[in-house]
Amino acid sequence: MEAGLWRPVVSPALALEYEMVLKRLSREMGFNFRQMDEFIDYVCSRARLVQIHFRCRPVLPDPDDDRILEVAVRARSPIVTFNTKDFRGADRYGIATLYPSELLSIIGANK
Repeated sequence: MEAGLWRPVVSPALALEYEMVLKRLSREMGFNFRQMDEFIDYVCSRARLVQIHFRCRPVLPDPDDDRILEVAVRARSPIVTFNTKDFRGADRYGIATLYPSELLSIIGANK
């Protein structure tokens, strides 16, 4: 949100992973690569970039999700996801998991 109520947080490794996945999906779905690059650039320009200097692995049921947990721990930020069950164990690090609808409710309550 431009109003500063929330901001995505990524590490360089996570941003590159998201870019790779989005480009693969755009190729499979026939999207324009230039438009996808512009979208990725926009999201990254609005995101808070954090460096990860530690590893807390393995913690989560899916080891690929541990890098998301590391970003959340570094940023002291909740994880917003439709798959909260994938982040069981994040609470050991004081990290809450929220459904997108919960984040939207919080943002709406803070208006």
